[in-house]
Amino acid sequence: PDDQISRANRHIFGNTTFRTNQRDAIQTTLNRQDVFVLMPTGGGKSLCYQLPAVLSKGVTIVVSPLLSLIQDQVTSLVRNKPAGIPAAYLSSQTAAKLLKAVLRDLHRPVPTIKLLYVTPEKLASSSSLISLLEDLNRRVRSYRKDLETNTLAVYAQEMLARFVVDEAHCVTQWGHDFRPDYNKLGRLKELFPDVPVMALTATAPQKVIDSVKKVLKIPRATVFTMSFNRTNLRYEYQRDQHHRTGHLAHVLLSFDVLEKENEESKALAQLHAYISSKYANNVVGIVYCMTKQQSEDVANYLFDRGIQADFYHAGQSSTDREMVQEAWQDGQIKVVCATIA
Repeated sequence: PDDQISRANRHIFGNTTFRTNQRDAIQTTLNRQDVFVLMPTGGGKSLCYQLPAVLSKGVTIVVSPLLSLIQDQVTSLVRNKPAGIPAAYLSSQTAAKLLKAVLRDLHRPVPTIKLLYVTPEKLASSSSLISLLEDLNRRVRSYRKDLETNTLAVYAQEMLARFVVDEAHCVTQWGHDFRPDYNKLGRLKELFPDVPVMALTATAPQKVIDSVKKVLKIPRATVFTMSFNRTNLRYEYQRDQHHRTGHLAHVLLSFDVLEKENEESKALAQLHAYISSKYANNVVGIVYCMTKQQSEDVANYLFDRGIQADFYHAGQSSTDREMVQEAWQDGQIKVVCATIA
């Protein structure tokens, strides 16, 4: 119900209003229809599936491409103010004790977990996970008494509420971040034809939208789009004298590979000066680097000059990456120098 959606938005997520198309997308998926949501980063895509997940009695399965993003989402949901939201993730790096607890909850008649995050690789390779989803989909969640026959009849079933495919442009070869295991997600509609699918992305021209709908087998999905103009952001681009280093203020800082050591030193000095002069003690950002070694070098350079910086890349252990991510989220680290991991 509409008033239930508004109450959840206010009391659980702390919002007083909805952004463009959020309410309509939420209502559509609650009506168990397929949905395609195209919104810019920061436009409120997550609420489009997190709020329905809270209102649904079953479990919402969220497919997301990067473990770091998954960990970030789950941490944010569990710590959500004013009310925490039961969420978990399954991956090859999930600790045995946590994995056991998650699976135990999912095997309960009515799981407490509302959102379960998985990577496309996990979903594609784990037959046991598919079996668990099939079990959820068969599980009866409530009954009502048929007054005419005086018997209990199934009122609603399928503890599998919906599938959410985040960063859906990864599904298609037309997308700039194509992932082969994303391409296998069309199998979900074959196995679970009655379970609604919500696809979300921040970047998709029409041919990508059409391709995603085809691959996921949701040809009749309702499409919601909004303007990509971010009025709350100011964009600024600067070049150094070698025209090789660029900065995108308020969004990210990017550091390009430089061929000569002296040019690299100048670029690092410019990066440090830029951060120090523009943001002083209020820096919270990411420096994207091309290599693991470069991420470490840049982080060390900034740290040695008084900026709380650390690095993040695939060469670190999962524990080290989680520590860096949590420290950055808590404000202990101001700048993370990272690869696309």
